[in-house]
Amino acid sequence: MASTKKDVEIKVAEIKLNNIKTLQRTGVRILESRLIYPRPTVAQKATSISLQFDDGSWTSNGKSWTESVLFKESIQGDTGLEITLSDIVSDKSIDEALTSGAAAFVKVMGQLASEAFGERYLGPFADIPASVISKAITGKAQIKIIATAIQDIPSLQIADLRAGDISIIEAPLLAKSAITTTTNRQTRSAGGRSTSKTLAAKGSEIGTVKFQIRAI
Repeated sequence: MASTKKDVEIKVAEIKLNNIKTLQRTGVRILESRLIYPRPTVAQKATSISLQFDDGSWTSNGKSWTESVLFKESIQGDTGLEITLSDIVSDKSIDEALTSGAAAFVKVMGQLASEAFGERYLGPFADIPASVISKAITGKAQIKIIATAIQDIPSLQIADLRAGDISIIEAPLLAKSAITTTTNRQTRSAGGRSTSKTLAAKGSEIGTVKFQIRAI
C-alpha cells in the first residue's frame, strides 16, 4: 500500500561549530539545503539562507520565522536532508559575486530584488536583505564550503506526528576538507621553514546541526 503524504515544515534550529583555531567564529555563513526525494516523483528541493554566526554558533531562538525556515513540503515515504555550510562570507566574496559573470549576476539580482521590494531595485547593494544576497551570491562567488551533513528522515519518524507536533533531529557536521594551520619558523640558513598541522581531518566531525520538523 502506498504511503500517505505528511505536510511538514522544516527549520534549522541550531548550529554549533567546534572551537577550531583557523575557523572564524563570527560573521555571515551560507547554508545550502537539499531535501532528497520528498515524494516519489520529486527528486529534490533546494534552498539557501544566510546565517549570522556569533562565537561559532547560530540559534533560531529570538529569530524571525523567515530566518530559519527551509522547507514547507508534503512528504511521502522516506526522505533526507543534505546541507553544506560555508566559511564566513567576506566582503571580497561579495565583490567577486558582483564582478564575475556580471550580466548573469545583475539579471538574478534584478529578479530577486524585485521579489523583495515589489519593483526593480537599483539602490545600494548594502540595502538588499541578507536572504536575497545569499540567493544571488551562491554559485557566483568563490565561497568556500567548510562542512556538510546528511541526515535520513525515515517515513516512520514523522508518520505519527499530528498537526503542531515537533520532532528534532540532529546531525554531525563533517569537514569538507582537512582544516590545517601553517607555522613559519626562522632557521639559521637563509629563509625559513614552514610546518603544517592538521586541526581536523577531512570527514571528521567539526560541529552539529539541529533541525526542527513540525507537522502542519
